[in-house]
Amino acid sequence: MSRNQSKRNSVLLSTAIWALACIPTVAAEQLTPETTAAFNHYVELSEQRMSQELDSGLFLRIDGLPQPQRGFDYQKLKTGEIITDHLQTLDHGTLVAVPRGLIHHWIGTIFIPRATLAQTLAFLEDYDSQYRFYAPEVQRSRLV
Repeated sequence: MSRNQSKRNSVLLSTAIWALACIPTVAAEQLTPETTAAFNHYVELSEQRMSQELDSGLFLRIDGLPQPQRGFDYQKLKTGEIITDHLQTLDHGTLVAVPRGLIHHWIGTIFIPRATLAQTLAFLEDYDSQYRFYAPEVQRSRLV
């Protein structure tokens, strides 16, 4: 190895070490009891709302939309679009406060021609294989 190559390798190595040293350490944030309690309250309220919707005869969220929105959304589904909506469950008309936390509550609707409910559930509940279908974004998946 020539002297220039050795010097170049030394500079590259020291640059790499310096760059790695500058990367901030990523640590998982531990949930506080208050955050966990607020989240559990949100889940409880959401489950109550969903139960009321089912009791009223609504199975699919799209069926509860007012016209013409329902018609537009059905047309989107027929053309293969995926519909996503941001949801918020309220507590007596106000947002649920989540100290030191955020709740991302989304719903998606998709039409899968010729798929049965049993096939769809089998796919969705096969957590150990999800990485095969969502690669490269998902590298590993398993049920814990």
